Amino acid sequence: MTSNRYLAIIGDIVDSKKITGEQRKHLQYRLEETLDSVNQLYTDYIVSDFLITLGDEFQGLLRPNAPLYEIISHVVEGINAEQDKDKLVEVRFGVGLGRILTDIKKVALGMDGPAFHYARIALDIGHSKKGHAIVFRGEPSTILEQDETTINTLLGLLAVTRKFWIHKASKFNEILPYLRENKNQSDIANLLKCTQPSVSKQVASAYWNDIKELESTVDSLIKMYLDTPKSREERKKK
Repeated sequence: MTSNRYLAIIGDIVDSKKITGEQRKHLQYRLEETLDSVNQLYTDYIVSDFLITLGDEFQGLLRPNAPLYEIISHVVEGINAEQDKDKLVEVRFGVGLGRILTDIKKVALGMDGPAFHYARIALDIGHSKKGHAIVFRGEPSTILEQDETTINTLLGLLAVTRKFWIHKASKFNEILPYLRENKNQSDIANLLKCTQPSVSKQVASAYWNDIKELESTVDSLIKMYLDTPKSREERKKK
């Protein structure tokens, strides 16, 4: 197994062709702003900056120890910031683990290698799923098959949670950005000009406390599965 391993992420907006006019302009603006924010906040984990590559498609290159789901959440929630709760957009992600065979660039463009090939394969699989999806594929020399399966199961579980928030708990998405900032419910109620009990009800109906803990656990587990080649070889022997 090789230590030349990177996480390539390719994402696109679900049903973007159906988004027109001012909403599309706003979406493009939010996508650009969000990717800039990711590049600044996660600079320690970013190998090549995220950028829009074609239409509503974007990509970036990360180190294997990056907080993968946290970054994906930042993208989804950033794009939907200031969106009407009835017009929230869904994003699909293809994540590829593998080598980069060309020179590393400042931005994730003009590079080639299995990391991007498998990210594209993963995104294509994501297209077969309905709505928001996160699919992971790894170059065989860089990850154990059982670890790849586990990562996909974990990411798939959180993707279903996101779809629940979008389609069944849409009001919760107004509260979510403030929860990410660790604001208390009273402050959130004041900011949204509503009552604290109404905020509490939305937080409970979205199972926020449980899912927040799950998100952290998932990122920790993924980091473990994408650890050093030596550790992977030891697990393979068990």
